Amino acid sequence: MSLNIHPIIVHFPVALLTLYALIELIPFAVVRKNKSVQVIKLFLLFIGEMGAVAAGLTGSLASHGSKTNPDIRYPNVIHTHSAFAQLTFIVFGLITLLYISQLLNQYYKKVSVPELIVTLSTYYWVLAPLALIGITTLTITGALGGVVVYGPDLDPFTHFVYQLLIH
Repeated sequence: MSLNIHPIIVHFPVALLTLYALIELIPFAVVRKNKSVQVIKLFLLFIGEMGAVAAGLTGSLASHGSKTNPDIRYPNVIHTHSAFAQLTFIVFGLITLLYISQLLNQYYKKVSVPELIVTLSTYYWVLAPLALIGITTLTITGALGGVVVYGPDLDPFTHFVYQLLIH
């Protein structure tokens, strides 16, 4: 019997990345332009992404163990769950890189960051859609994780996601 710590690890980055996305989607310019809020968002993104790496590694280990576990009822969902987790990581990683490029340009003039990237990182119409995509893929990933553990009839949302993407 192997120890599956993926369910323990995964909730930390989910919480941080969800909180980041909710803050990013606040439509008030006062909140978006506040330097302290910018630092908090970068912190949530960076630590959330590092936690996502740990969640991905533990999830990969858990999926390898599931191949030999006859108790896994929905093994075909694991691949889709993993693909959405990777997509989520990429989306939030892109946002993190945009924020880091903005900070590098602002505080470390010796580092050359292309002006287009710095400009894109300051626009709400770039960051808000990316945050919305990120929270959407994160939600789908979580629903598919719920299907793996509890089955597709856990709740109406997981059933909908299962029917839409798997069945």
